[in-house]
Amino acid sequence: MKFPCFQTLIARFVLLLLSALPVRAQISSKHELAAGLLESCYHFRFSQADSLLQVVRKAPSPLSHSETHLLEANLLWWKTISGQSEKNLKTRFFEALETAQKHVKKEKANHLESHLKQLSIQGFRSRMAMLEQSYTSGFFQLNSSLSLFSKLLGKENENPLLLVYNGLYHYYWARSWDSYFLLRPYLVLYPKGKLDKGIQLLEKAAESNMSNIQTEAHYFLMKIWLDEKKPQKALVHAQVLCKKYPQNAVFQYYQLMSLQQMGETNRAAECEKRLLQGLKNTPGISKEQWQHFYHLCQKITKNSSSL
Repeated sequence: MKFPCFQTLIARFVLLLLSALPVRAQISSKHELAAGLLESCYHFRFSQADSLLQVVRKAPSPLSHSETHLLEANLLWWKTISGQSEKNLKTRFFEALETAQKHVKKEKANHLESHLKQLSIQGFRSRMAMLEQSYTSGFFQLNSSLSLFSKLLGKENENPLLLVYNGLYHYYWARSWDSYFLLRPYLVLYPKGKLDKGIQLLEKAAESNMSNIQTEAHYFLMKIWLDEKKPQKALVHAQVLCKKYPQNAVFQYYQLMSLQQMGETNRAAECEKRLLQGLKNTPGISKEQWQHFYHLCQKITKNSSSL
């Protein structure tokens, strides 16, 4: 079965699902363990995150079963994209999401919280499909997620996480409408998005006093400006992220990409050196993970030199 502009559709819209975070962990001081686990992932402290997950799992837990399994999926996702070679990571990732899905159906959560959890689950599935280049799977996860936005748009004051979700929806709906004529019969089925509104909501999220929401907003603004070929703007957000999480090689990788797009080859070389040396000095980072990022850096340099 084929879809128009298939790969482009997934690549554009799947980004709005990547901020899949357990909802209550963002908005209540009762959930310091969950917030600590998320921060540990951002800092590339995966052993610490493993320990925190074990604590979260112990009864009585302040978190619901669905939130616990979403935290587990988030940790497994970060391990995967950091190049960890731990056995059965992806199998465990999908098992965590399947379990979270079952618990969401059983829990007596309010409609908004339930919708956000469902969006998080589908978002995690979509981004793993993208990582594996399984575009058919990604498409169907994406299609089922978009229908939720008719229930979420305009409710940013009810949950600060919606600043990120709805900002991404507005931006990518409008960008896809402008750029891909063949997608319009599909896009018209969903609420209309506005480009400026999307950026505005993300910038507001970047000023949030909630650390994870702030981080996600900077991440997506960085990605948006890289896609728009405006690396100077992307670099601003990359630098914020790298200052906040100096051991996060993923954020440093995007800082390197921004500098390469700007033609700042000397600064890019320094950035690459810091990234790779930093990984060597980060406790718990394996040789395989170092090689993973080394190859990513070499690919950026090669692509830049061929322009």
